[in-house]
Amino acid sequence: MNLTTLHTKSISLNDLLLMARGFTGTGFASLVHVGIADQIKTGSPSPGGIVKQQHVQINWGKWRYGSALEAQAKREGKEIEFEIKSRIWGVRLPNSPLVHHIKKDGSEHYYIEAKVEKVLSPAIYSCKDTGKIFDLEEVKPYLNSYRKPKKESSTQDGLTKKIYLRDYALTGIVEMNHQKTKYILK
Repeated sequence: MNLTTLHTKSISLNDLLLMARGFTGTGFASLVHVGIADQIKTGSPSPGGIVKQQHVQINWGKWRYGSALEAQAKREGKEIEFEIKSRIWGVRLPNSPLVHHIKKDGSEHYYIEAKVEKVLSPAIYSCKDTGKIFDLEEVKPYLNSYRKPKKESSTQDGLTKKIYLRDYALTGIVEMNHQKTKYILK
């Protein structure tokens, strides 16, 4: 998985949407995603929001969760029948890594659905209002991912190595390295 960058290109959010829509096959990329972490506000050191920045390597494209589960079971020498549940929000666009979601207020949003291959650096947490960087231990009591961890998917019962599927909001992607190009979102 060589993600060597040969050149850098500045692109708009619309350019990223078009690139993702036109991407065929599957492939590896790395991305830096910035978003507001799900948190409680009472007592938080950042009541306006705790910003989470993450840098990950992904497998994206026409990649499918069910196929990844079957391949992992095969690698582990297991025969498992997986029951894949439908998405509870948004619609995966055919032949595309994109998920289209219309929120209750009628606004349209796009996400890249991807398998996380590797976390390239620990998440960075900061104050939305001031930019102050926090240690994880400072904000952990306020982050719902630590306060109320999600129950592990029963779909993957029986697998030793878990498959992590994530949806990354296009509006939160600030950098993406793909096909030897570093795309910087403007």
